[in-house]
Amino acid sequence: MRAFVFVATLTGLAACNRGLDLTDAAAGQPPFAALRGIPASGLRVGQLRAYRREMAPLAGVGLQEIIDGQLVTFVVPVFDSTSLWPREEALILVVEASRTWGSDSLAHVAWDSTARAVQAALPDTRPCAAGDPQGRWTVLEFPRGDSLVLSAEYEPSYLLLDSTRTLPTTRLALRRGSRCATP
Repeated sequence: MRAFVFVATLTGLAACNRGLDLTDAAAGQPPFAALRGIPASGLRVGQLRAYRREMAPLAGVGLQEIIDGQLVTFVVPVFDSTSLWPREEALILVVEASRTWGSDSLAHVAWDSTARAVQAALPDTRPCAAGDPQGRWTVLEFPRGDSLVLSAEYEPSYLLLDSTRTLPTTRLALRRGSRCATP
């Protein structure tokens, strides 16, 4: 079973990125290509709603809609206590496209393909790699300026304490801040 999720998170993105829209900031990779024209710098809920009218609130997370068969979620930190809708002035924090896979090998091939496509689209950008000590995720990050990074992420399946197994997941995320260690 494959599930498509697109979670969006950005924070007032960088003076040097003012001209970038979400598609350019994500090196044109799908599903970000469907977000052409939406500014990557300082995007607020009110602005996003003007661009994407089909969105619905997702309680405690932000906004969501289906784009090209994928669930797209825009994550925000501030909600109106009287409504499910996030406040109009709230900044979008992260934009993340996630997909679960039926096997670790399929997920790893997809992650590798995405990372290579991003690297080819950003030939002058030197990526860095990160992961967790338990080997539950691997990240290849591409700096986009002013601490904004585009990261290709792979999380293999693993066994939970209740003996259920998670599905392997790949993500392409536009976020502020790096998971890579700094020298």
